[in-house]
This record gives sequence, structure tokens and C-alpha cells, in this order.
Amino acid sequence: MQISDQEYFRSCIARERHLGRLLGHQHIEECHESAGTLWAGNQALPKWTRDWRACGPLMSEHGLGIRYAHGPGPDGVARIGSTTVHFADPRRVTGR
Repeated sequence: MQISDQEYFRSCIARERHLGRLLGHQHIEECHESAGTLWAGNQALPKWTRDWRACGPLMSEHGLGIRYAHGPGPDGVARIGSTTVHFADPRRVTGR
């Protein structure tokens, strides 16, 4: 199943909002003037799902390492802590 860029963008923001709450930020807002940036008070929250410079330090702080491996068939997987993320060559998935 493919999703649009807009749907993916909104899902990233939703995940970042959820992560912000888990990390203790209580009042998170997205201002119209800064679409795509979540704010906790006057502090812009990192774009954890969209920027390695933001998620790398967070992963390190919580001791989460990334291990890459081959999945079933030609697909690969990344193991981050106890989570496994599957990925594939997009040219093969879309038939290009």
C-alpha cells in the first residue's frame, strides 16, 4: 500500500507528537506559521521521525542501536531496540 507524501508527513507529525508526550511535554501545538514544527511552549521540538540529527541523540540517550540485516527475499530490515522495520527497494515495489 502506498500513501501520499501529505499522509506520510502528517503521520510523522502524529508520531512526533506522541513521542513528545511520552518524553514529558504536556502542551504540544503546531502553529500555522510553522507547519511541520511542533512546539512545547516556546520550544520547538525536534523532528525525531524526519531528521537523523534529531533522532540520533535520542536513540543514543536511550541506548537504542540500529542493526541492519537481510529480511526474507531481497528485502532488508533494520532492528532498532526491540522493533523491526522492514524496507525494500522502492523501484521493485512500484514496478519501475
